[in-house]
Amino acid sequence: MALLTKNNRISVKPFADIPALDGLPPIVQHAAPSVSNLSSRQGTDTGMIEGWTEGCLVTNTLKYTHRIVHWVNVAQGRDPSDVEEVLIDLDIGFPSPYWLDMDCNLNYLEAFIHTSLDLYALIAITASASTLEDLITMVKRDNDARQAEIDQTGAARPRFINLDSPSFTNPELELVALHPEHFLPRGSILTIYDPTTATHKNYVPATDRRLHEP
Repeated sequence: MALLTKNNRISVKPFADIPALDGLPPIVQHAAPSVSNLSSRQGTDTGMIEGWTEGCLVTNTLKYTHRIVHWVNVAQGRDPSDVEEVLIDLDIGFPSPYWLDMDCNLNYLEAFIHTSLDLYALIAITASASTLEDLITMVKRDNDARQAEIDQTGAARPRFINLDSPSFTNPELELVALHPEHFLPRGSILTIYDPTTATHKNYVPATDRRLHEP
C-alpha cells in the first residue's frame, strides 16, 4: 500500500506485498516483436503467457503492469473445462486439444486497455476486413472441396486450413472504439509505439467518434 506523507513523499508500508525489484525478470526491448521469441512467465491473471518481447498487443509497450487477456474465456469463477470440451468436440481449436490457458489464447494488454475491453466493453478488437475476407475465402474453398468429396464418395477428408497463411501467422487487427468518450475521457490519449522506428503516435477521440491523431 502506498501512502502520501506530509512531505509529499511516497512511502510503502513494510508489510505491503510488493516483489523486490531484483526479483523481477528484466524487460528486453527488441527492434520488432516476434511470436516465436518465447520465455515462460506467470501472468498477472490466471494462465501462462509466453515471453515479454511481445508487449501490449495494442500499444506495443513493455510494462510490468500489463494484464493478460484470454480471447476465449469463461465468466469469472466458472470452470473453463465446459468451454474447452465444446472446442474439442467441434474440433475448432488449434492446437488440439485446446486449453484456454494456452499461450495462443493469451495476450498482454496495458491495464487500462484490459479493463476497457474485458470489464467495461468500451472497445473491441477484431480482425481487419482484408484478414477476415481471406479467412472466409479459405474456409469456403475448403468447405466446397470437402462437399465435393462427400458428393462423390460419401466421405470427406478432415478439414485442412493453411496455417502458414499470413492471415494466421500475422493477422491484421483493428481496435474499435465502441465508446470513445469513455475509453479516452477528456485529457486522455492512446499512445502507440512503433518498435521498428522507435517513435510514438498519439490518438484522441474526434467529433466523428473515431480515434485520430491530434
